[in-house]
Amino acid sequence: MRIFVVDTDNVVEYATQQVESENDIEDFLEKHIEVLDPDIFLIGRQVPAGGKRIDLMGIDREGNVVIIELKRGWSKLDVISQVLRYAAWARNAGYNDLSNIAKKHLEKNIDLHNLFQSRFKSVPDTWNANQTIYVVAERINNETRDVANYLNTHGVDIRCVELNFYKGDGKEIVKVDFVESLPLVGMGDAA
Repeated sequence: MRIFVVDTDNVVEYATQQVESENDIEDFLEKHIEVLDPDIFLIGRQVPAGGKRIDLMGIDREGNVVIIELKRGWSKLDVISQVLRYAAWARNAGYNDLSNIAKKHLEKNIDLHNLFQSRFKSVPDTWNANQTIYVVAERINNETRDVANYLNTHGVDIRCVELNFYKGDGKEIVKVDFVESLPLVGMGDAA
């Protein structure tokens, strides 16, 4: 994809910036999580989860866990099993677990209840009733997209996002695309 910025007299093409490592994406999203959703706040980075580590873990406005898995370049289908393992682990996390994660990753004296209240002006009655999963990559392959779409139709909240960086004229642009599966034409259509 080519990106151009047009002002009155100039057309400037912004060049694609390849991400050097997943850590670069992680750094960016830690500072600017609102590009995924303004109602998420992060409580941990590289959070241990059943022998693996969740790249970024947050909580949404409803008090639910948000799992964010990052991939440099193309996503691969195995990312789906990876994030489902994280969600299976996270489904049992209650307020105390989430508070301990926040204390470990944010600051030791943090009060999750107060942090939540100051951010959202309310506190949920139930913490972590559901989980939301984000797969973030520079490119989401068709298999990943299609399996995520299938899971969504069966009640798993999984979102695929392409995140790309462009530079030009001394500025940077970040392009965020929420990728959805396209319907398969001719498959299961009634005659």
